[in-house]
Amino acid sequence: SWLSQSIVYMSEPSTAFIGGRAVKTAEIIGLALHHLLMFILTSQIPSWGLAILFYCCAQATGGLLIGIVFTVGHNAMEVLTEDEMKTTDFVRLQLRTTRNVTPSWFTDFFTGGLNYQVEHHIWPTLPRHNLPKASRVLKELCAKHDLPYHCMGLYEGNEEVCRFIRRMSSLDEVKKRA
Repeated sequence: SWLSQSIVYMSEPSTAFIGGRAVKTAEIIGLALHHLLMFILTSQIPSWGLAILFYCCAQATGGLLIGIVFTVGHNAMEVLTEDEMKTTDFVRLQLRTTRNVTPSWFTDFFTGGLNYQVEHHIWPTLPRHNLPKASRVLKELCAKHDLPYHCMGLYEGNEEVCRFIRRMSSLDEVKKRA
C-alpha cells in the first residue's frame, strides 16, 4: 500500500535524501499531513464501514491511474539485450526504452508530472515543476543529434501496449522466442 511504502521510504537515513535532514523532515511532515487529512476526511463519513470502503477505493483508484501511466511509459518499448545495454550510454538507453505521454493540462494534472517519464528517468531528482522545461531542452538535443524521443497520447499509448501484449502472446511469437 501507499502507506507502507511511505513508512519504508521515511525509514531511509537522512543521507539518502538530497538536501539531507531538512528535506527528510519536510517529506515526513508532508506525508503525515496527507494521512491526517485523509483520516479527517474519512472520519466525516457516517459509518466506519463506508469510510474504510472509501479509503480502499481511493487507494485502488490512485494505483490504477498511476499504473496506466507507468504502463504507457515503460511497456511496448524497445527491449535491449544484455550486450546492447553494456554498449549503450545512459541517455540513449532511457530514450530507447521509455516513452512520454503527450503533455496537456489534463495529463499534467492526471499524472502528477509522471507523463514526463523520459525526463524523469534522465533527471530522477528534478522537481516536477521543471519537467516541462527539461522536456523542451531534451527534445531540442534529440533533434540536433538525431536521437529518438517517444511521446504519444494516453489513449494511443495504451492501444500500442495492448497490441504489443497481443503480439507477444501469439503462439508464433512464443515459438520464435523459445
